[in-house]
Amino acid sequence: MIIKAVVFDIGGVLLRTEDQSGRRALERLYGLKEGEVDRLVFGSQSASSSTIGKEQESAVWDAVAERLALSPQALQAFKEAFMRAKPQLLEPIMAVHVTTPAEYAGTVNGNLSGKRGRIMGMDTNGDVQIIRAMVPLAEMFGYATELRTITSGRASFTMQFEHYEPVPTSIAEDIVEAKRDQQKHRGAA
Repeated sequence: MIIKAVVFDIGGVLLRTEDQSGRRALERLYGLKEGEVDRLVFGSQSASSSTIGKEQESAVWDAVAERLALSPQALQAFKEAFMRAKPQLLEPIMAVHVTTPAEYAGTVNGNLSGKRGRIMGMDTNGDVQIIRAMVPLAEMFGYATELRTITSGRASFTMQFEHYEPVPTSIAEDIVEAKRDQQKHRGAA
């Protein structure tokens, strides 16, 4: 088997490079000496003619991941590169259809809007209103019980994944802060 790509799994993040220039960039990123990626992966300076057997492949990747994952320079370089990329936290947005008696349509609309939902439209089918909305999945937990309560059990809904959208900045900051607090408490324990 000829290895054409090098993939690093550092804390669950995969970094892939397919050529020598990419491997050199990884070495600079992780503060390694020139040729060290090739030596770690292939045991030689030149990766172009190196081959390893299937049984050796797992051990090689484990050794590379362990070497780089334990490297404080690698971790710091990754964190810096990640923050320079200006990452965005995304959340799943669900297409929600609520079928409700017309008398509860206003209450259901207000409830969905309060869940950061966007009302996309309403259709009428006899005495029944069908409300179409886009709502973040995080806001939909417990919605069946809530809908039953506000409509006296006379409405129903369906939802399915539609797409991802960036989390609003204020909510993203709260999520990041909660994650940092969680990590601090883990480290103190």
